[in-house]
Amino acid sequence: MDRETFEKDMKQLLEEVLKMAEVYCYNKISCNFNFILSDTNEFEAIIMQRELTA
Repeated sequence: MDRETFEKDMKQLLEEVLKMAEVYCYNKISCNFNFILSDTNEFEAIIMQRELTA
């Protein structure tokens, strides 16, 4: 998946989630979003390290 495809998919999914939030939530949802992307391998290494030290 390239950056353009990812960005397009994320925008589409975000629009769908916001529509669902309008229908099912009482609270107003802000349209100002920030995303943090991480490599899942980093988290797996941290979890394994914690398991080894526990």
